[in-house]
Amino acid sequence: MEFLQSADRAVSVFFGGIDCGIIDFLMVLFSTVTEFGAAYIVLALCLFIFVKDRKQAVTVLVALLIGFLLCHILKDIFDRTRPYIELGIDIIVSPPLGSSFPSAHSATSFSVAAATFLLYRKQIPILAVGTVVFAAIVAFSRIWLCVHYLSDVVVGSAVGIVTGIITVLLFGKIQDKFFMKTDRDR
Repeated sequence: MEFLQSADRAVSVFFGGIDCGIIDFLMVLFSTVTEFGAAYIVLALCLFIFVKDRKQAVTVLVALLIGFLLCHILKDIFDRTRPYIELGIDIIVSPPLGSSFPSAHSATSFSVAAATFLLYRKQIPILAVGTVVFAAIVAFSRIWLCVHYLSDVVVGSAVGIVTGIITVLLFGKIQDKFFMKTDRDR
Protein backbone atom coordinates (compact mmCIF):
# COMPACT_ATOMS: atom_id res chain seq x y z
CA MET A 1 0.00 0.00 0.00
CA GLU A 2 2.87 2.36 0.79
CA PHE A 3 4.27 1.75 -2.70
CA LEU A 4 0.98 2.84 -4.30
CA GLN A 5 0.82 5.96 -2.15
CA SER A 6 4.43 6.81 -3.04
CA ALA A 7 3.70 6.31 -6.73
CA ASP A 8 0.58 8.47 -6.45
CA ARG A 9 2.56 11.26 -4.81
CA ALA A 10 5.42 11.02 -7.33
CA VAL A 11 3.02 11.27 -10.28
CA SER A 12 1.24 14.27 -8.75
CA VAL A 13 4.51 16.06 -7.96
CA PHE A 14 5.70 15.39 -11.52
CA PHE A 15 2.59 16.85 -13.15
CA GLY A 16 2.42 19.65 -10.58
CA GLY A 17 5.82 20.82 -11.79
CA ILE A 18 4.82 21.09 -15.46
CA ASP A 19 3.74 24.43 -16.89
CA CYS A 20 2.59 24.19 -20.50
CA GLY A 21 0.10 26.83 -21.65
CA ILE A 22 -1.76 25.03 -24.44
CA ILE A 23 -1.93 21.70 -22.62
CA ASP A 24 -3.00 23.47 -19.42
CA PHE A 25 -5.76 25.20 -21.39
CA LEU A 26 -6.94 21.92 -22.95
CA MET A 27 -6.92 20.05 -19.65
CA VAL A 28 -8.95 22.80 -17.98
CA LEU A 29 -11.34 22.76 -20.94
CA PHE A 30 -11.89 18.99 -20.82
CA SER A 31 -12.43 19.07 -17.06
CA THR A 32 -14.77 22.04 -17.26
CA VAL A 33 -17.09 20.77 -20.01
CA THR A 34 -17.66 17.56 -18.08
CA GLU A 35 -18.45 19.28 -14.79
CA PHE A 36 -21.71 17.81 -13.43
CA GLY A 37 -21.98 15.69 -16.59
CA ALA A 38 -22.75 18.68 -18.81
CA ALA A 39 -21.10 17.33 -21.98
CA TYR A 40 -22.79 13.97 -21.51
CA ILE A 41 -26.22 15.49 -21.05
CA VAL A 42 -25.66 17.32 -24.34
CA LEU A 43 -24.58 14.00 -25.90
CA ALA A 44 -27.78 12.29 -24.71
CA LEU A 45 -29.88 15.17 -26.05
CA CYS A 46 -28.13 14.89 -29.42
CA LEU A 47 -28.78 11.14 -29.48
CA PHE A 48 -32.42 11.79 -28.68
CA ILE A 49 -32.85 14.59 -31.25
CA PHE A 50 -30.59 13.61 -34.16
CA VAL A 51 -30.31 9.83 -33.89
CA LYS A 52 -33.92 9.61 -32.67
CA ASP A 53 -33.00 6.87 -30.25
CA ARG A 54 -34.91 7.51 -27.04
CA LYS A 55 -34.11 4.21 -25.33
CA GLN A 56 -30.36 4.47 -25.86
CA ALA A 57 -30.25 8.17 -24.96
CA VAL A 58 -32.00 7.38 -21.68
CA THR A 59 -29.60 4.48 -21.07
CA VAL A 60 -26.62 6.84 -21.47
CA LEU A 61 -28.19 9.30 -18.99
CA VAL A 62 -28.91 6.52 -16.50
CA ALA A 63 -25.29 5.31 -16.77
CA LEU A 64 -24.15 8.89 -16.09
CA LEU A 65 -26.42 9.21 -13.07
CA ILE A 66 -25.49 5.86 -11.56
CA GLY A 67 -21.77 6.51 -12.11
CA PHE A 68 -22.10 9.92 -10.46
CA LEU A 69 -24.06 8.63 -7.45
CA LEU A 70 -21.89 5.56 -6.90
CA CYS A 71 -18.71 7.61 -7.07
CA HIS A 72 -19.99 10.16 -4.56
CA ILE A 73 -20.99 7.40 -2.15
CA LEU A 74 -17.43 6.05 -2.39
CA LYS A 75 -16.00 9.56 -1.91
CA ASP A 76 -17.93 9.87 1.37
CA ILE A 77 -16.67 6.47 2.52
CA PHE A 78 -12.98 7.01 1.70
CA ASP A 79 -12.71 10.78 2.25
CA ARG A 80 -9.23 11.08 0.73
CA THR A 81 -7.47 14.45 0.69
CA ARG A 82 -6.79 15.83 -2.77
CA PRO A 83 -3.14 15.85 -3.94
CA TYR A 84 -2.83 19.62 -4.38
CA ILE A 85 -3.82 20.05 -0.71
CA GLU A 86 -1.70 17.22 0.67
CA LEU A 87 1.37 18.08 -1.42
CA GLY A 88 1.02 21.88 -1.45
CA ILE A 89 0.74 22.16 -5.24
CA ASP A 90 -0.62 25.35 -6.78
CA ILE A 91 -3.47 24.52 -9.16
CA ILE A 92 -4.81 26.44 -12.14
CA VAL A 93 -8.48 25.56 -11.59
CA SER A 94 -10.95 26.46 -8.88
CA PRO A 95 -10.43 24.12 -5.95
CA PRO A 96 -12.87 21.23 -6.37
CA LEU A 97 -15.26 20.31 -3.61
CA GLY A 98 -15.29 16.98 -1.85
CA SER A 99 -12.73 14.27 -1.45
CA SER A 100 -10.36 12.84 -4.00
CA PHE A 101 -11.08 9.11 -4.13
CA PRO A 102 -12.39 8.03 -6.59
CA SER A 103 -12.45 10.57 -9.42
CA ALA A 104 -16.06 11.44 -10.28
CA HIS A 105 -15.00 12.96 -13.61
CA SER A 106 -13.36 9.65 -14.53
CA ALA A 107 -16.28 7.57 -13.29
CA THR A 108 -18.94 9.56 -15.13
CA SER A 109 -16.84 9.87 -18.30
CA PHE A 110 -16.18 6.15 -18.48
CA SER A 111 -19.73 5.17 -17.51
CA VAL A 112 -20.98 7.18 -20.48
CA ALA A 113 -18.13 5.95 -22.70
CA ALA A 114 -18.77 2.28 -21.86
CA ALA A 115 -22.52 2.64 -22.40
CA THR A 116 -22.07 4.59 -25.64
CA PHE A 117 -19.46 2.14 -26.90
CA LEU A 118 -21.70 -0.86 -26.27
CA LEU A 119 -24.77 0.80 -27.73
CA TYR A 120 -23.21 2.42 -30.81
CA ARG A 121 -20.09 0.43 -31.72
CA LYS A 122 -21.79 -0.96 -34.84
CA GLN A 123 -24.26 1.82 -35.63
CA ILE A 124 -21.94 4.84 -35.15
CA PRO A 125 -18.39 3.52 -34.53
CA ILE A 126 -16.79 6.98 -34.56
CA LEU A 127 -19.08 8.04 -31.71
CA ALA A 128 -18.34 4.84 -29.79
CA VAL A 129 -14.57 5.22 -30.08
CA GLY A 130 -14.73 9.01 -29.69
CA THR A 131 -16.43 8.79 -26.30
CA VAL A 132 -13.76 6.39 -25.06
CA VAL A 133 -10.96 8.69 -26.22
CA PHE A 134 -12.77 11.69 -24.72
CA ALA A 135 -13.16 9.85 -21.39
CA ALA A 136 -9.46 8.98 -21.35
CA ILE A 137 -8.53 12.63 -21.92
CA VAL A 138 -10.91 13.78 -19.18
CA ALA A 139 -9.43 11.22 -16.77
CA PHE A 140 -5.90 12.30 -17.64
CA SER A 141 -6.85 15.96 -17.19
CA ARG A 142 -7.67 15.28 -13.55
CA ILE A 143 -4.13 14.02 -12.96
CA TRP A 144 -2.58 16.83 -15.02
CA LEU A 145 -4.47 19.43 -12.98
CA CYS A 146 -3.35 17.77 -9.69
CA VAL A 147 -6.90 17.51 -8.38
CA HIS A 148 -6.72 13.68 -8.30
CA TYR A 149 -4.10 11.06 -7.69
CA LEU A 150 -3.43 8.46 -10.38
CA SER A 151 -5.16 5.77 -8.28
CA ASP A 152 -8.25 8.00 -7.92
CA VAL A 153 -8.51 8.16 -11.69
CA VAL A 154 -7.83 4.45 -12.25
CA VAL A 155 -10.46 3.39 -9.73
CA GLY A 156 -12.93 6.04 -10.94
CA SER A 157 -12.45 4.83 -14.51
CA ALA A 158 -12.99 1.20 -13.47
CA VAL A 159 -16.13 2.15 -11.54
CA GLY A 160 -17.38 3.98 -14.63
CA ILE A 161 -16.67 1.12 -17.02
CA VAL A 162 -18.42 -1.42 -14.81
CA THR A 163 -21.33 0.97 -14.27
CA GLY A 164 -21.71 1.59 -18.01
CA ILE A 165 -21.66 -2.12 -18.85
CA ILE A 166 -24.11 -3.09 -16.13
CA THR A 167 -26.43 -0.21 -17.01
CA VAL A 168 -26.57 -1.25 -20.67
CA LEU A 169 -27.18 -4.89 -19.79
CA LEU A 170 -29.77 -4.37 -17.07
CA PHE A 171 -31.45 -1.15 -18.11
CA GLY A 172 -31.80 -2.41 -21.67
CA LYS A 173 -33.72 -5.45 -20.45
CA ILE A 174 -35.91 -3.32 -18.18
CA GLN A 175 -36.67 -0.94 -21.04
CA ASP A 176 -37.43 -3.81 -23.42
CA LYS A 177 -39.99 -5.24 -20.99
CA PHE A 178 -41.53 -1.82 -20.40
CA PHE A 179 -41.71 -0.87 -24.07
CA MET A 180 -42.92 -4.33 -25.12
CA LYS A 181 -45.73 -4.16 -22.54
CA THR A 182 -46.62 -0.64 -23.63
CA ASP A 183 -46.65 -1.63 -27.31
CA ARG A 184 -48.95 -4.64 -26.65
CA ASP A 185 -51.37 -2.53 -24.65
CA ARG A 186 -51.98 -0.22 -27.61
